Amino acid sequence: GSKSYGAYYYKIGKNKYYVSGHKGYKVKKSGKNYYYTKNKKTKYLYRPNYYSVSKGKLTYHGKTYKRKRLGSKSYGAYYYKIGKNRYYVSGHKGYKMMKSGKTNYYYKKGRKTYWLYRPNYLTVKKGRLTYQGKSYKRKRLGSKSYGANYYKIGKNKYYVYGKKMYPIYKKSTKKGYYYTRSG
Repeated sequence: GSKSYGAYYYKIGKNKYYVSGHKGYKVKKSGKNYYYTKNKKTKYLYRPNYYSVSKGKLTYHGKTYKRKRLGSKSYGAYYYKIGKNRYYVSGHKGYKMMKSGKTNYYYKKGRKTYWLYRPNYLTVKKGRLTYQGKSYKRKRLGSKSYGANYYKIGKNKYYVYGKKMYPIYKKSTKKGYYYTRSG
């Protein structure tokens, strides 16, 4: 390991030994990990790619990092800042977060991209709108022959055109609804 993370061992012949409480334990290697066995339990000395998370705190290379939130409580992801980089932890593995555009964050696992936070991204499939991790059912404004489909998010109604959502406003003078496409 490095000076800041790892363990000291003694080399006797071809074997490595770790000393704990006046007892020596043979050090074994599995991949990049080094460990020894004490009372039939595996004790790791060096795990360079292992991320341990407990009670919102990450322990990595002997240092502790606080959890931070990307987005709101209802939509977003937790991450840890190590140095200048942000990491998303899943299954004791850390993935470097990358940014796309102004507000979109993702990580790569193998060749596949996983999106963590896309606040303005929406999909519509089979009449259901998926927006910020929640699904909304399509509703109809007017009749089948005349009117428009909309989605109700909270107290507001939205019309979806292309990959954008537009709020629907009610005219105060007549019985009618409209939306504006600007920008």
